[in-house]
Amino acid sequence: MKQHLNILKWIFKGEKSQLSNHATDYAYVEGLEKKSISIIREAKAQFKNPAVLWSTGKDSTTTIWLCKKAFFGVIPFPVIHIDTGCKFPEIYEFRDKLAKEWDLNLSLIHISEPTRPY
Repeated sequence: MKQHLNILKWIFKGEKSQLSNHATDYAYVEGLEKKSISIIREAKAQFKNPAVLWSTGKDSTTTIWLCKKAFFGVIPFPVIHIDTGCKFPEIYEFRDKLAKEWDLNLSLIHISEPTRPY
C-alpha cells in the first residue's frame, strides 16, 4: 500500500491539487479509489458496449489500472488506443508491453494522416 502512495505522490508532485494536501492520508486515497471503482462498475452495468480510451499517459494508464482492479484483473471491455503515428518509439513499446502483461483487449485505431497541433 505504501508503494501506491509513493506512486501517487510522484504523479502529483508540484501540483496544487486537493490530493497533494492529503497524499499521506491513506484513508483518503483509498476512498477515492473505492469511488472510482464503483463508478467504473456502474458504467459497465448501465451501458451496452463500454470501452476505455488509453493514450498511454499517466491519467489514462491509472484509469486502466482501476478498471483492472474493478473487475478482479480482467477488463471486460475493449481498451482503445488512437495511434496518431507521432509518438516516440518508447511509448509504443510501453503500450505493447503493458497490453501484454495486463492481458488487455487492445483495439488500435491508426490515423492514416498524422494530425498537426496547428
